[in-house]
Parts: sequence; structure tokens; C-alpha cells
Amino acid sequence: MSETGQLCIFARAPEVGQVKTRLAAAVGPEAALAAHRTLVERCLDSLRDVAGVKAQLWIAGPVDHPECADWSSRWGLPLIEQHGDDLGARMGHAVEQSLQSAPFAIVIGTDCPTLDADYVVEAVTALTDHDMVLGPAEDGGYGLIGLRRWAPPLFSDMVWGTPQVASETLARAKAMALSVRVLDPIWDVDRAEDWRRFLRRDQS
Repeated sequence: MSETGQLCIFARAPEVGQVKTRLAAAVGPEAALAAHRTLVERCLDSLRDVAGVKAQLWIAGPVDHPECADWSSRWGLPLIEQHGDDLGARMGHAVEQSLQSAPFAIVIGTDCPTLDADYVVEAVTALTDHDMVLGPAEDGGYGLIGLRRWAPPLFSDMVWGTPQVASETLARAKAMALSVRVLDPIWDVDRAEDWRRFLRRDQS
């Protein structure tokens, strides 16, 4: 693929009590913060030099946090502040802004351990002949969405964090007559059992 798209890596600034709140309920806020750091840095490390995209790190929370600056420096990523009242608005803003200068945009989270460079390359390839690509998560959400054109209904009036997010997104895409490629399911780290699963995988 000769054209270069935009990869928007979404992450939260590493602040105690502001990250991995469901995990924190089981392991405590400090341990949840450490888990968040581990997941973000694993993600950034696995996505070095992915063909077909230029990556940016989009931060929720204080973009001037020292650790965000460290991530930017270590991985050579521009830092951009997320804007919007909910996840959909923030993702929609990133896609809309990216499509102003790139032929396609892909948004990913940092808490899906199996979302690696190969997975992103698969998404890039899918966008050569599809309007949209979706990486569904096992819990009913998704960890990756990519678009060749701006499609606001995909990001508005959605109840985020529920098991219906991916299916509702696909239904809306169908209603808009978007051609869609659905990738293999991935899983994300939200709860204590997910973190244990990650640790087992990381140690194997």
C-alpha cells in the first residue's frame, strides 16, 4: 500500500485514580496505575514502525504530564490532546481531524494485548478496498476502528462500555452503506481476571 494513513493511539495520562478504575476496584489504584503504564508501554513498543501509517499518541487528561512527554520522546510520537465529552466524541474528533490530511485514519486503544503491529497492518490492508475496518473485542466493544471517510453516526449517541457497542457500530455502518472488514476478535484488560490473563500470556 503506497499511501500513508494516520494511526491514532488513544491513552490516558497516568494519574492515580483516573486509569483502569474497574481493575483498581480489585487490586487498588496504585497497582492499577502500574498496570496501565505496562499496557501503554507494551502497546507503543509493539507498534514501532508499522508500515502504511504515521502514529500519533492522543492523550486523555493532562497532555503535559511528564510521563506523556517521556512516552513521546522514547517512541518518537507527537502528543495530541483528546477532545470531547465522551469516548465517541473523542474518537470522532481524532478521525475527523486525521482525515483532513490523510487518506484513512485508524484509532486504537492501548489495553488490548493482542493488538500488535501485524493486526494494524491487517487493518491497513483492509482499508485498501473497504470503507471501514473494525477490530471487535471479546466483551462486545472494539479495540480498533479505521475509516476512509468521515462517518459521524458511528460515534454519537452510543452507550459506551456495553456489550452492544461493536454490533451497534456495525449496524450503523450497514445503514450508511459502508463496506466493512471485521478482523478477528481481540481482548482488553478491564478487570482483575483480564490482568491475570495478560500476566499469564506475558510470561509464556
